[in-house]
Amino acid sequence: MPLPTTIHSAVSPDAIRRASRLFSGDSRDCLHEMFQNARRAGATCIAVNLTEQDGRSLLHIRDDGCGIDDPAAVLMLGH
Repeated sequence: MPLPTTIHSAVSPDAIRRASRLFSGDSRDCLHEMFQNARRAGATCIAVNLTEQDGRSLLHIRDDGCGIDDPAAVLMLGH
């Protein structure tokens, strides 16, 4: 499937109403959400690596899930 040339971001109004009770934005919540997304995509293996580059810590998370059908969905909070 070819990727779209333009992707527009959007936020579901329902997500805005629920955001504060669902997601605080701290690192624990971010990791939990990424692992949940992998699980929902059918992943059976998740690889997590922490590296240092130019004095910065980088977290790499890779899984064998099916991926995202619509790349624009990454930018559509709450969908």
